[in-house]
Parts: sequence; structure tokens; C-alpha cells
Amino acid sequence: MDTALTATSRLSLQNSTSGIPCIGFGSYKIRGQTCAAAVLAALSAGYRHVDSAALYRNEVRVREAIEQSGVARQDLFLTTKVGSPRRKTERTEVYEDVIETVERVAGKDGCVDLLLMHVPGPSREHRQSLWEAMEKVKRETRTRNIGVSNFRVRHLEEMKEYATEWPPSVNQIEIHDSGYIQQYQYEQRCV
Repeated sequence: MDTALTATSRLSLQNSTSGIPCIGFGSYKIRGQTCAAAVLAALSAGYRHVDSAALYRNEVRVREAIEQSGVARQDLFLTTKVGSPRRKTERTEVYEDVIETVERVAGKDGCVDLLLMHVPGPSREHRQSLWEAMEKVKRETRTRNIGVSNFRVRHLEEMKEYATEWPPSVNQIEIHDSGYIQQYQYEQRCV
């Protein structure tokens, strides 16, 4: 059995019929034309998963690069992350922020493959209103999957009380040698 990891290898997602490419191109700290050129180079090299975020302030450049690449949208897996609703608490305002994020990276009527809550944020109220907006965006088919990023076990446990869609499709976490103990706790929790 061939177990080689390639740019097109995919993993199954929770609550989903789609798979996420195992290897993706992250656009953190890349701005302007440098971002567009880097995404184009990654797609040319065979990457089919591109990861962006509202916090990175480069989603429009990511979208432009994808449009210029000639790679069919159905062959790509597009991830973006929404962050704090900028002190907005009204459900309508939070929802509008989420839609704006999707549109910056996927276009006016576009869809992303994975929409993540970038950070747990300052409070349960924040997490709940943002998650509910993300669930609505999924029901409207503006994203295929929803998940979280940088959540600790306690945040995931709390979500069970308000999440209609459970569990999140993904908890995108940082993995490196200095965070091994924390990552081990996640692995044990998610198995």
C-alpha cells in the first residue's frame, strides 16, 4: 500500500463528504504582489489547498492569484479564517463580517471549502455569535465546512452547549517542538 504524502493526498473531515488536502499553502505574512506571486507559484507547483485569513489582510490577492492561475475552482480547496467581529455584537453585524470575509477571498457569489474561527476570542458570547454566523453561512452554501483554529480543549467543550453543528470539521492547531505537551492533549482529546 502506497502511503506517500503528496500535494493531492486528502483526509476526511468531520461532518463532511469532502476531504482536505494534507498539504496546503499558507499565506500568513505575505502581502500585495508578493502574495499573488507566491500563491501562483504554489498552484503552479501542484498545491491545491490555499489557506488565508481576514487577519492576514491578503484575501483579495489570494483570490486574484487563484483567478489568474487557470486551475479550475473545483480542483482547489480554499480555507479562510474569520476573527474577532471587531467589537460588533449584533448578530446581523457579525454575520455581515463573515460574509465579507468569504467574498474577499471567494468573490461576490463564491464559496470557500473551509471557514474557520481564527481564535477563541475574548468571551463565550463572542465565540457563540461568531459560530452561529458561520453555521448560517454554511446553510446558505457559502462554505462547505466550518471549524475552529487555535482552540483549547475547554473552548471545544464549551461549544457543545451552543453549536448546532458538532463537532467542528477542523481544529487547526500549531504544531512545533516547543508546543508538544499541549498538542498531545489535543491529540488525546480528538481521538
